[in-house]
Amino acid sequence: MIKQVLKKILPDPYKGEYCVGFVDKKEIVPNSDSWYDKVKWIDVNRYKKEGWFADPFFYEVTDTHIILFAEEWFYEINRGRLVKLTIRRKDYFLEKVDPILTLDTHLSFPIIWKEDGKTYVYPENEQGGALKIYELDSSTQQLVNPRVLINERLIDSQIAKINNDYFIFGVILTSGAWSDTRLLQIYKADNLFGPFTHIQTIENSNNQERGAGDIIVTQRGTLLRPAQNCDGAYGKETIIYEMNYDGGQFIEKELYRILPNEKMCNGEVLHTYNEYNGLCVIDGFQHEYPLIFKIAKRLRPNLQT
Repeated sequence: MIKQVLKKILPDPYKGEYCVGFVDKKEIVPNSDSWYDKVKWIDVNRYKKEGWFADPFFYEVTDTHIILFAEEWFYEINRGRLVKLTIRRKDYFLEKVDPILTLDTHLSFPIIWKEDGKTYVYPENEQGGALKIYELDSSTQQLVNPRVLINERLIDSQIAKINNDYFIFGVILTSGAWSDTRLLQIYKADNLFGPFTHIQTIENSNNQERGAGDIIVTQRGTLLRPAQNCDGAYGKETIIYEMNYDGGQFIEKELYRILPNEKMCNGEVLHTYNEYNGLCVIDGFQHEYPLIFKIAKRLRPNLQT
């Protein structure tokens, strides 16, 4: 009864949009939200009527511009498509949005792999039924020539290369729920285009395995894998795992977490993290009615009864 009354008199407390921002890596404090005030959010005001942006990945960084590949939730088609964002570096103003791939199914997480002078993207397209890799046509700036890497409905997959072997990390939604991210599947091949063979499953009962960005390779050669904490909520924070490969198997160890701030997303949802030469790009969900959301969040147990 209370829930029905509130629905009639209040705006949707969960209404909002994802935003993309930049911060120097040295400003981020592990396991703390104190770094929030250092984030520079891109100015997207003139695009707000068209959609919002999330899942940002570095494509190119110059002295004057930052170019990202990202998901755009495009209102006209009511699903995600992949776009190239050209951002002016001095003030983080979004100068241009160029679509690079649109399908009949939802697209997101346009993670990038560069090899032999070519750029490839292997986006999340779980609705399409398989993990595919696309080549970026340098002349048209469109993603072309899709090839199936793994014939599974993997989400937010990540690729790493160790010596001459390629590894894919991905999650299959066993229950269909976006928060069901407890099983990390790992595949191996000796070629970027496969064939890939399943070699391992890592289980995390807290739903903390879904990819949150590109694999980071440290100066020592250690692999760090960003993942989403979906325990109780979708992508509420980012976890950095160290991935040690020994004896044909990976051992996963949590190093630290990157936490959203109460001012950003009301302490919820920071589900993409990428690095480039000390510059980090993130996304976060910001509520249109933050005060109403806070009230609804406190009342949630009562509203559900």
